[in-house]
Amino acid sequence: MLPSLPAVALLLARTAQPWLNKSLSKYSKFALILALSLVPLASIVLGMVSLTQPNRLKTEKTLINAAVEEMKVGKKLYYIDNRPFSARFYSRGQAMVVSTEQLEGLVKTERSILIAVSKNHRLDVLKALPVKLKRLFSNRRYVLYELDLT
Repeated sequence: MLPSLPAVALLLARTAQPWLNKSLSKYSKFALILALSLVPLASIVLGMVSLTQPNRLKTEKTLINAAVEEMKVGKKLYYIDNRPFSARFYSRGQAMVVSTEQLEGLVKTERSILIAVSKNHRLDVLKALPVKLKRLFSNRRYVLYELDLT
């Protein structure tokens, strides 16, 4: 959003210039300037919301940040069936996708892994595995679990 603000400002200024040069009444010019000032104001409000309440946005940044410390000790992060783009972006490509069918085989080869499960996804698959299931973090759409064989 931030990189687009200068371009939007230039487009608004170019669009408004012919209107402001016309012989409009004081009230019409005031209304036009007020309407044009709503765009930067809305951008500022959205920016503040994203800073103060990051869980309201559809982003995996907070979940990835919670998983980073665990990933430093060699654990891998997997999303079951679907990985959002923001998870791939914030993990720098380290977050991987695993299907529910592949999960059982993965547990046999790894000692400990991190699994991000959609809140819409049923946990029967995870609970059926012979592992310790520890909930580490939760955001708007996903829950982060640690699956440990030891």
